[in-house]
Amino acid sequence: MKKATNLKLLESEEIKNMSFEDVFLSSQYKYDIQQLSNTAVKRTGCERSPLVRVLNDINDDSVAYTDGNKVTINFGNPFASRLRTNYPVYHIYVVGLLAHELGHIFYTDFDDSIKYTNEIGRGNIYPEKPVHKNADAFEESLKDENNRKLIQAVAHTIDNILEDIYVNRMQSTNLGGLYARGIALGNKLVADEAPTVEKQKENENSDFTIIMNLFLSRIKSGVAYYGKYESDYRDKVENLMSVAVGYIFGNNHQNRCRGSNVIMCELWDELSKMLEKAKNNSDNNNDNESSDETDNEDNGEGDSSDNESNSSNSSKSVSSKCSDSETLDRLKKILKQIEGQTQDTENNNTSKTAKAFGNEESSLNKSNSEDAERMPETEGEAVSVNGGEFSDEELEAIRAIRKIQKDIASERVKEKIEKEIYLELNEIVPKNLPDIHKNVSYYVNRPTLQPSDKNCYDVIATRYKDVVQSLVKVVKRIIKAENLTGERRGRYYGKSLDTSKLYRPDLKIFKDRKQPKKEISLALSVLIDESGSMSGQRCRSARNASIVLAEMCEQLNVPYEVFGHTALSGRVYLNNYKNFDSLKKDDKYRLAQVDASFSNRDGAAILYVTERLKQRKEQNKLFIIISDGEPADIGYYGDEAKSDLKYIHSQLISSGIDLIAAAIGTDKEVIHQIYGQSFLDVTNLETMPEIFARILKKKIVN
Repeated sequence: MKKATNLKLLESEEIKNMSFEDVFLSSQYKYDIQQLSNTAVKRTGCERSPLVRVLNDINDDSVAYTDGNKVTINFGNPFASRLRTNYPVYHIYVVGLLAHELGHIFYTDFDDSIKYTNEIGRGNIYPEKPVHKNADAFEESLKDENNRKLIQAVAHTIDNILEDIYVNRMQSTNLGGLYARGIALGNKLVADEAPTVEKQKENENSDFTIIMNLFLSRIKSGVAYYGKYESDYRDKVENLMSVAVGYIFGNNHQNRCRGSNVIMCELWDELSKMLEKAKNNSDNNNDNESSDETDNEDNGEGDSSDNESNSSNSSKSVSSKCSDSETLDRLKKILKQIEGQTQDTENNNTSKTAKAFGNEESSLNKSNSEDAERMPETEGEAVSVNGGEFSDEELEAIRAIRKIQKDIASERVKEKIEKEIYLELNEIVPKNLPDIHKNVSYYVNRPTLQPSDKNCYDVIATRYKDVVQSLVKVVKRIIKAENLTGERRGRYYGKSLDTSKLYRPDLKIFKDRKQPKKEISLALSVLIDESGSMSGQRCRSARNASIVLAEMCEQLNVPYEVFGHTALSGRVYLNNYKNFDSLKKDDKYRLAQVDASFSNRDGAAILYVTERLKQRKEQNKLFIIISDGEPADIGYYGDEAKSDLKYIHSQLISSGIDLIAAAIGTDKEVIHQIYGQSFLDVTNLETMPEIFARILKKKIVN
């Protein structure tokens, strides 16, 4: 494997190649949005946090909606697509969507909203008939069933608009910060991406539809773009604004119902024309669409929680002219037009001057040629919405996106490294296998890291913290005494005579000083017997000992890896718990999974692990096997298996690998028979430092 030595560089490359979908449809982003929802809930004092669901459905023209229990955000909708090159700004927009939908859950009286539209559908003005010059005409018109269906759709739409403004104001006031900033950004986009009056005229939209779109833009963003038709519509829109402001606020939803009724009376001339044309229309599609709308209201599927939230939706662009005979269908899309017609090319490429947040000048509607100034899809670079210094909310968004990108990149790098490690591990075949292992096959597994592994590992590491520290001190002391300042005595050649050794018959009477070294050159491999005979306390002791050794290596910066092994019918199964080439420290947590299973073919397992150890560049190579000394597999047991292990031991010594056989309890006798004096008792880990130091000094310090 081509070992990657710079994890940050690998992650940086991943971030550069990260797409919009990679970020905003990731589990990391879903988690972040859910946490923002939970925070908003806590600040508001609600008892439960709604589930936030993320979709990527290009066939759903909804951007965001709520059913009162959960919030759904659909990134498949192309609305605000020009923000997608500036991830932090798009994130602010999404937080605004979230805040808006949560606002409906927090503050909207769903039951009363349903009651309002249903009462209109039955021909009743709820909560009471308004005081207005057109109120009688309004009331009379409701006596006609066909009129009721259309008026119901209009009333529902206007009620939703007023409710949107109410919940946005409540959320901005009570939550502030990123939530308020997101709501303001969403409001700004209403004006920037709304259909132009010219486009609506081209599509032969009625004056009612045009006025409603202008009103939506004005009441949401504070501005309306009239183009050359300002004299035709401005006074009407401003009059609607003055009416709406008087009915929007206050906790009682009935007040907004009253406002909706007055607005319909204000628009009665335009609305009555639509009613008349709709009445003369013989197109049955109008009635079918109306029935669907009414059914939705009656069963609650189209209640405020759903339709109000469609203020966060966007409609498809109109590719052909719409006549007033299609009025009802157009009315049902009015809410979606609050977010603008996202595929209106003429509008999207038109630069407008508008107030984005309060009195700040917006730069969100730059032309596509200016996209290079926005945040590239890299390591979180961003462009301020308004130019100049970033606001606190923008900085918060930038930090959030950078963290998400880094988390995603980290996971991807980890997956790639894991794949490389797995492939490499399963390509290794030990050389010069003894005849007893000629027909053996290998399978190497990388156990999947479990959520509980870290906690289990940390508990054990903490329990034996003193043992680890003692081991570290012992090794450091050996390094200092023998490798840095120590003298080498009993040598055939040297810079000076050791007069105290002149009596030696082997003529090792010289001494010299060792060359200083900053650190010990050591690589360590650990092999754990995971056969059935190791079950219970033996396996737990082996696991604990391997964790102690891992912690020691971590503190000494010694490269190490740990395998577990078992066998079945001539096939050796190896678990690679910790790998030399892993760049992630969490690799070691897999050691919590050490467990007993089948048989054991120690010789074949040792040959595999030491094949990897031989490839290490470190001067000293130490191999530790933790076993009960009872090899047992098909055709591999008893004296024949023990002879194989003795032979392998001698081969390791000749290849420059030092071996320590760790024994557990009564297994010491068997281990001693096979491996001689090179054994370590790991039954009582408290005694491990002293014994390990003695062996280590003897084996790797010359």
